[in-house]
Amino acid sequence: MPSIVPIALITGRPMDSINMYLILDDPVTLIDAGLPDQKTYDLLEQTLSKYKLDVSHIQRIVLTHVHPDHVGITSRLQEKSRAKLYMHPLEWHKLKNGQADNVHLYQWTGIPDDYRIDTHKTSAYEKHLPEITSFIDHGDTIPFSAFSLRCLHTPGHCSGHICLYEEKTKCLFTGDHLVPHFSPALLVEPGSCGIEDRTPSLSQYMESLQKISSLSLLVAYPGHGKPFENIPELINHKNKTIPEKLNRIASFLNQKPQTVYSITTQMILELPPSLAFFACGDTLAYLDYLQREGRAQSRIDHSQIQFFTPER
Repeated sequence: MPSIVPIALITGRPMDSINMYLILDDPVTLIDAGLPDQKTYDLLEQTLSKYKLDVSHIQRIVLTHVHPDHVGITSRLQEKSRAKLYMHPLEWHKLKNGQADNVHLYQWTGIPDDYRIDTHKTSAYEKHLPEITSFIDHGDTIPFSAFSLRCLHTPGHCSGHICLYEEKTKCLFTGDHLVPHFSPALLVEPGSCGIEDRTPSLSQYMESLQKISSLSLLVAYPGHGKPFENIPELINHKNKTIPEKLNRIASFLNQKPQTVYSITTQMILELPPSLAFFACGDTLAYLDYLQREGRAQSRIDHSQIQFFTPER
């Protein structure tokens, strides 16, 4: 049975916390690495000291994805411990090419450029890239002395997101795929041809929910908030609310092309600049899905995606 120690950096709503998980079994493993700041490092050190350990004892780091609140202090830990690092290859590609912070969404969705000061003022990543050791993909296992974690590729929130399943105790490390108090933004990413074949993030997310719903689960360890047990109920709730949100977004379309930001600000009348990036990224995922259903059309004007009602 895994010895799991949750480590939570308290943030307040909506995220509640940014979580790391220390697995004390051999080999000592850290799942996600918080924020790239001293507070995260100190909290990890304090937790390790309770078990007569320090950062040099961490042998592996597994990242559910490479958003800055999950990559965190990875590079610093590797310098201290030479820990092996595991992540999905799509996430490494984004990190290596400077695409992990999704700044393209400002241009794509029409968010006012000065809003970047609230979410992308400076790089949220450490100066040095972590040292990748091994790629993991759907079905791969990460062995421990008495159990193993199975990797589940669960794109939606981002293209290379993974969850980790332990079959004996029926627990799941969910990253940002499933969190208890909010729905993580489905941040659309460029495909191989850039904006023209961007990721179908909502479709991917719905398929990923189906993967998780087929598992026998007792407890989930999320990237934000407290561990929770009502996993089927949460999945059912999300499956119910997705069609409702699609219909609501469709109701704001008309014959005049509109930016994603314009549509989002009609849905959320007082949209704070600090949340515009996440809200617009999520709205784009839903609008792209509506277009695939034939309920919306889009055009691209100077790398800005605009949506309108389809011609009949």
